[in-house]
Amino acid sequence: MRRLLVAVIAVALFIALSPSESFAQGEAIVQKKMQYGLKGGIDASTLRGDFYAPTLSGVSFDHRVGFAFGGFVAWQFNDIVAIQPEFLWVRKSSAAEASLPELGFSQFIVPTLDYIEIPLLVRFTPATEGSIDPIIYAGPSLGINVKAQLLSVTNDEEEIEDIRHEIQGLDFGIVVGGGIMFGSGQLRYSTVRYTLEGRLTTGYTDILVDEEAGASAGNFSNSTFAIMAGIIY
Repeated sequence: MRRLLVAVIAVALFIALSPSESFAQGEAIVQKKMQYGLKGGIDASTLRGDFYAPTLSGVSFDHRVGFAFGGFVAWQFNDIVAIQPEFLWVRKSSAAEASLPELGFSQFIVPTLDYIEIPLLVRFTPATEGSIDPIIYAGPSLGINVKAQLLSVTNDEEEIEDIRHEIQGLDFGIVVGGGIMFGSGQLRYSTVRYTLEGRLTTGYTDILVDEEAGASAGNFSNSTFAIMAGIIY
Protein backbone atom coordinates (compact mmCIF):
# COMPACT_ATOMS: atom_id res chain seq x y z
CA MET A 1 0.00 0.00 0.00
CA ARG A 2 2.81 2.43 0.84
CA ARG A 3 4.58 1.68 -2.46
CA LEU A 4 1.32 2.39 -4.30
CA LEU A 5 0.99 5.70 -2.48
CA VAL A 6 4.55 6.74 -3.41
CA ALA A 7 3.91 5.80 -7.05
CA VAL A 8 0.65 7.80 -7.14
CA ILE A 9 2.33 10.92 -5.72
CA ALA A 10 5.26 10.60 -8.12
CA VAL A 11 2.96 10.40 -11.15
CA ALA A 12 0.92 13.34 -9.86
CA LEU A 13 4.00 15.52 -9.48
CA PHE A 14 5.20 14.58 -12.96
CA ILE A 15 1.86 15.55 -14.51
CA ALA A 16 1.51 18.69 -12.41
CA LEU A 17 4.98 19.96 -13.31
CA SER A 18 4.70 19.09 -17.00
CA PRO A 19 3.95 22.07 -19.25
CA SER A 20 0.37 22.21 -20.46
CA GLU A 21 -0.62 22.60 -24.08
CA SER A 22 -1.36 26.28 -23.62
CA PHE A 23 2.05 26.90 -22.06
CA ALA A 24 3.75 25.04 -24.89
CA GLN A 25 2.10 27.44 -27.29
CA GLY A 26 3.75 30.36 -25.54
CA GLU A 27 0.74 31.57 -23.59
CA ALA A 28 0.84 32.94 -20.06
CA ILE A 29 1.50 30.74 -17.04
CA VAL A 30 -1.34 28.30 -16.40
CA GLN A 31 -3.61 29.56 -13.69
CA LYS A 32 -4.16 27.21 -10.72
CA LYS A 33 -7.86 26.87 -10.03
CA MET A 34 -9.04 26.58 -6.44
CA GLN A 35 -12.16 24.60 -5.57
CA TYR A 36 -13.90 23.92 -2.28
CA GLY A 37 -16.82 21.83 -1.19
CA LEU A 38 -18.71 19.72 1.32
CA LYS A 39 -19.17 15.97 1.57
CA GLY A 40 -20.79 13.45 3.86
CA GLY A 41 -22.01 9.88 4.08
CA ILE A 42 -21.85 6.61 5.97
CA ASP A 43 -18.96 4.32 6.82
CA ALA A 44 -18.41 0.72 7.89
CA SER A 45 -15.55 0.33 10.36
CA THR A 46 -13.78 -2.42 12.21
CA LEU A 47 -10.72 -2.97 14.37
CA ARG A 48 -7.99 -5.15 12.84
CA GLY A 49 -5.82 -7.09 15.27
CA ASP A 50 -5.73 -9.68 18.04
CA PHE A 51 -6.48 -9.83 21.73
CA TYR A 52 -3.53 -10.60 23.99
CA ALA A 53 -5.41 -13.11 26.17
CA PRO A 54 -5.13 -16.68 24.78
CA THR A 55 -8.74 -17.37 25.80
CA LEU A 56 -9.85 -14.61 23.40
CA SER A 57 -7.63 -15.61 20.49
CA GLY A 58 -10.63 -16.60 18.37
CA VAL A 59 -12.56 -13.38 18.99
CA SER A 60 -12.54 -10.68 16.32
CA PHE A 61 -14.39 -7.43 15.65
CA ASP A 62 -17.22 -7.08 13.15
CA HIS A 63 -18.08 -4.02 11.08
CA ARG A 64 -20.58 -1.48 12.32
CA VAL A 65 -22.04 1.57 10.61
CA GLY A 66 -20.91 5.10 11.45
CA PHE A 67 -20.78 8.40 9.60
CA ALA A 68 -18.36 10.88 8.03
CA PHE A 69 -18.86 14.51 7.02
CA GLY A 70 -16.84 17.66 6.47
CA GLY A 71 -15.27 19.92 3.89
CA PHE A 72 -12.31 20.20 1.57
CA VAL A 73 -10.26 22.55 -0.57
CA ALA A 74 -8.61 21.56 -3.86
CA TRP A 75 -5.86 23.31 -5.81
CA GLN A 76 -6.10 22.30 -9.46
CA PHE A 77 -2.62 22.19 -11.06
CA ASN A 78 -4.00 21.36 -14.49
CA ASP A 79 -6.99 19.61 -16.06
CA ILE A 80 -6.07 16.31 -14.40
CA VAL A 81 -4.19 16.73 -11.10
CA ALA A 82 -5.22 18.50 -7.89
CA ILE A 83 -4.00 18.54 -4.29
CA GLN A 84 -6.98 18.15 -1.96
CA PRO A 85 -6.70 18.53 1.83
CA GLU A 86 -9.84 17.62 3.76
CA PHE A 87 -11.23 18.21 7.25
CA LEU A 88 -13.69 15.49 8.32
CA TRP A 89 -15.52 14.32 11.43
CA VAL A 90 -15.57 10.52 11.32
CA ARG A 91 -17.29 8.08 13.67
CA LYS A 92 -15.80 4.58 13.74
CA SER A 93 -17.56 1.74 15.50
CA SER A 94 -17.16 -2.03 15.68
CA ALA A 95 -18.39 -4.93 17.79
CA ALA A 96 -17.06 -8.14 19.31
CA GLU A 97 -18.62 -10.93 21.35
CA ALA A 98 -16.88 -13.35 23.70
CA SER A 99 -18.40 -16.27 25.52
CA LEU A 100 -16.97 -18.70 28.10
CA PRO A 101 -19.87 -21.07 28.89
CA GLU A 102 -17.83 -23.15 31.30
CA LEU A 103 -17.39 -20.04 33.46
CA GLY A 104 -20.89 -18.72 32.90
CA PHE A 105 -19.46 -15.61 31.23
CA SER A 106 -20.56 -13.76 28.10
CA GLN A 107 -19.70 -10.25 26.96
CA PHE A 108 -20.63 -8.07 23.99
CA ILE A 109 -18.57 -4.91 23.46
CA VAL A 110 -19.02 -1.98 21.07
CA PRO A 111 -16.21 0.61 21.00
CA THR A 112 -17.20 3.91 19.35
CA LEU A 113 -14.39 6.26 18.36
CA ASP A 114 -14.82 9.79 16.98
CA TYR A 115 -11.98 11.37 15.01
CA ILE A 116 -11.21 14.63 13.30
CA GLU A 117 -9.46 13.33 10.19
CA ILE A 118 -7.23 15.44 7.96
CA PRO A 119 -6.38 13.60 4.72
CA LEU A 120 -3.98 15.16 2.20
CA LEU A 121 -5.00 13.68 -1.12
CA VAL A 122 -3.59 13.70 -4.65
CA ARG A 123 -6.67 13.75 -6.88
CA PHE A 124 -6.82 12.69 -10.52
CA THR A 125 -9.79 13.78 -12.65
CA PRO A 126 -9.26 12.57 -16.23
CA ALA A 127 -11.36 14.65 -18.61
CA THR A 128 -14.06 12.91 -20.63
CA GLU A 129 -16.33 14.02 -23.44
CA GLY A 130 -19.46 13.34 -21.42
CA SER A 131 -20.92 15.01 -18.34
CA ILE A 132 -19.53 12.36 -15.96
CA ASP A 133 -15.84 12.48 -15.03
CA PRO A 134 -14.01 9.78 -13.01
CA ILE A 135 -12.15 10.67 -9.81
CA ILE A 136 -9.21 8.72 -8.36
CA TYR A 137 -7.28 9.81 -5.27
CA ALA A 138 -4.84 8.63 -2.62
CA GLY A 139 -2.83 10.12 0.20
CA PRO A 140 -1.88 10.06 3.90
CA SER A 141 -4.34 10.90 6.66
CA LEU A 142 -3.98 12.11 10.23
CA GLY A 143 -6.76 11.26 12.70
CA ILE A 144 -7.17 13.12 16.01
CA ASN A 145 -9.26 11.24 18.55
CA VAL A 146 -11.86 13.49 20.19
CA LYS A 147 -14.18 10.94 21.78
CA ALA A 148 -14.00 7.27 22.77
CA GLN A 149 -16.71 5.21 24.46
CA LEU A 150 -17.12 1.52 25.15
CA LEU A 151 -20.54 -0.09 25.42
CA SER A 152 -20.26 -3.44 27.17
CA VAL A 153 -23.00 -5.94 27.94
CA THR A 154 -21.71 -8.49 30.45
CA ASN A 155 -24.12 -11.26 31.44
CA ASP A 156 -27.04 -9.00 30.41
CA GLU A 157 -25.72 -6.01 32.42
CA GLU A 158 -25.10 -2.95 30.24
CA GLU A 159 -22.43 -0.33 30.93
CA ILE A 160 -21.08 2.66 28.98
CA GLU A 161 -17.52 3.72 29.78
CA ASP A 162 -15.33 6.61 28.66
CA ILE A 163 -12.12 5.02 27.33
CA ARG A 164 -10.43 8.02 25.77
CA HIS A 165 -7.50 7.64 28.17
CA GLU A 166 -6.91 4.16 26.69
CA ILE A 167 -6.88 5.31 23.04
CA GLN A 168 -3.99 6.91 21.18
CA GLY A 169 -4.58 10.57 20.48
CA LEU A 170 -3.24 10.36 16.90
CA ASP A 171 -4.00 7.76 14.24
CA PHE A 172 -1.96 7.72 11.02
CA GLY A 173 -3.41 6.06 7.93
CA ILE A 174 -3.56 5.92 4.15
CA VAL A 175 -6.62 6.77 2.06
CA VAL A 176 -7.33 5.22 -1.35
CA GLY A 177 -10.57 5.91 -3.19
CA GLY A 178 -12.44 7.01 -6.26
CA GLY A 179 -15.78 7.88 -7.71
CA ILE A 180 -17.44 10.19 -10.19
CA MET A 181 -18.00 13.91 -10.64
CA PHE A 182 -21.20 14.77 -12.46
CA GLY A 183 -23.83 17.38 -13.18
CA SER A 184 -23.63 21.12 -13.41
CA GLY A 185 -25.88 23.34 -11.36
CA GLN A 186 -26.20 26.89 -10.11
CA LEU A 187 -26.16 27.92 -6.44
CA ARG A 188 -26.65 31.67 -6.17
CA TYR A 189 -23.62 33.02 -8.01
CA SER A 190 -21.61 29.79 -8.11
CA THR A 191 -21.55 26.95 -10.58
CA VAL A 192 -21.51 23.64 -8.75
CA ARG A 193 -20.87 19.99 -9.52
CA TYR A 194 -21.62 16.85 -7.52
CA THR A 195 -19.58 13.83 -6.47
CA LEU A 196 -20.27 10.26 -5.41
CA GLU A 197 -17.29 8.34 -4.05
CA GLY A 198 -16.06 5.39 -2.03
CA ARG A 199 -12.85 5.26 -0.03
CA LEU A 200 -10.84 2.90 2.15
CA THR A 201 -8.88 4.34 5.08
CA THR A 202 -6.36 1.90 6.53
CA GLY A 203 -4.85 2.84 9.90
CA TYR A 204 -1.26 1.94 10.77
CA THR A 205 -1.31 3.02 14.43
CA ASP A 206 -1.84 0.67 17.37
CA ILE A 207 -4.70 2.65 18.88
CA LEU A 208 -4.42 1.20 22.42
CA VAL A 209 -2.26 3.20 24.81
CA ASP A 210 -1.34 0.50 27.35
CA GLU A 211 -0.45 -3.01 26.18
CA GLU A 212 -0.83 -4.23 29.79
CA ALA A 213 -4.40 -2.95 30.19
CA GLY A 214 -5.68 -6.46 30.88
CA ALA A 215 -7.33 -9.46 29.24
CA SER A 216 -9.51 -7.29 27.00
CA ALA A 217 -6.53 -5.41 25.50
CA GLY A 218 -4.88 -6.22 22.20
CA ASN A 219 -2.99 -4.85 19.26
CA PHE A 220 -5.62 -3.14 17.07
CA SER A 221 -5.77 -0.58 14.27
CA ASN A 222 -8.67 1.07 12.46
CA SER A 223 -10.01 0.06 9.05
CA THR A 224 -12.85 2.08 7.50
CA PHE A 225 -14.73 2.04 4.20
CA ALA A 226 -16.92 5.07 3.51
CA ILE A 227 -19.44 6.02 0.83
CA MET A 228 -19.95 9.78 0.51
CA ALA A 229 -21.74 12.30 -1.66
CA GLY A 230 -20.47 15.83 -2.10
CA ILE A 231 -20.87 19.21 -3.75
CA ILE A 232 -18.01 21.17 -5.35
CA TYR A 233 -18.04 24.94 -5.78
